[in-house]
Amino acid sequence: RALQKVFRSYQEDILRLTDLNRCALVFENFDQLSCCLQSIVDDDQIDVLKMDDSKMRFSNAYDSALSAGYRDVQLSVRIKTEWTKKRGLGMLLCEVQLHIASFYEQKAAGGGHRGYTLRRNMLAQ
Repeated sequence: RALQKVFRSYQEDILRLTDLNRCALVFENFDQLSCCLQSIVDDDQIDVLKMDDSKMRFSNAYDSALSAGYRDVQLSVRIKTEWTKKRGLGMLLCEVQLHIASFYEQKAAGGGHRGYTLRRNMLAQ
């Protein structure tokens, strides 16, 4: 996927590839997801960056047909601790995905992510 991004999205500029780390957190309900999101936002060692509107899948303005009804929260964050600064990792972006369990199960087992990947590849994104 990293090479696809370099060639498809970044016009072969490898220095624009800054998001090589991703994690997914899965919650039983929206209250848990919301609590986690608030904790991330409130942590002074985490910078949350503005994501592209196409990644705001719980927004009322989001067209769920674009993701076959799938919804999640995606954040790009930078960890700003002494440890990351000393190692030159201050600009590294980490993608954090927050999922509701029922959606995540559909994504994992129901082929939802496969459909998203096929669409992305067809559009050369």
